[in-house]
Amino acid sequence: MNNSFVEVLFPVSGPGCFTYKVPSSLQKQVKIGSRVLAELQHRKIWGVVCGQSATSNQRGIKEILSVDAHVFGEPFIRFLLWLSDYYFARPGDVLRTLIPKSLQRHLAKILEKDAPRHHIDC
Repeated sequence: MNNSFVEVLFPVSGPGCFTYKVPSSLQKQVKIGSRVLAELQHRKIWGVVCGQSATSNQRGIKEILSVDAHVFGEPFIRFLLWLSDYYFARPGDVLRTLIPKSLQRHLAKILEKDAPRHHIDC
């Protein structure tokens, strides 16, 4: 199956996952739980893939910029989304809460090394 689109969850308050196009060069690297760099509201920020799709009916979809690593397993992503539903919390807030501050700082440092000229929020 050609997964041309992914749903990305960012550790920010927001409505949930955002749809991004996967460049053909990154198709094989992206899977649920992968950490990706993408632009969100004119900022480059890391997020976690929480779903994949072969098609999308949306227009003007941005591409993910890079894929770093498979950080979380699919069961963790399902658990995170379940927590969000159960507690009526925004998924990004749940993600930010579940990731320790030390790991957030570590992830930001890794991305800064890969993209030193870009502003990256974590």
